[in-house]
Formats: sequence, C-alpha cells, structure tokens
Amino acid sequence: APMRRKDLEKSLAAGAVDDDRISSLKKKVGEGATPLSGNGYKVLLLQGLIGKAVRQASGHKEG
Repeated sequence: APMRRKDLEKSLAAGAVDDDRISSLKKKVGEGATPLSGNGYKVLLLQGLIGKAVRQASGHKEG
C-alpha cells in the first residue's frame, strides 16, 4: 500500500534544498518499508527517484 510520509513533506517545506537535505531525504524514504522477497531493490530505485525529483522540482543542481 502507498505510504504517505508527512515527516518528509515537512522536511521539504522547512527550507532551502541542498545536497545534505536531499541525501537525508533519500535515506529516510525507505524507512518503514517492508518489501516482499526479491523486491528490496525497489527501495534503492525509490531513493534515486526521490533525489532526482526533488532536484528537478527545486531547480537544485547536483554537486
């Protein structure tokens, strides 16, 4: 089932987006997920997608 992470939403709304904040969000996004057998890689994919989406939405360039 989809998980809404209000804690991550609050973190995004709290201020400027920088590499440290994006890294923190990527680590937190998989917390609490219990992937089925053979699906653990999807957490890593989600972390990458979150990082990319936040960078694009904020106009923040990597680096």
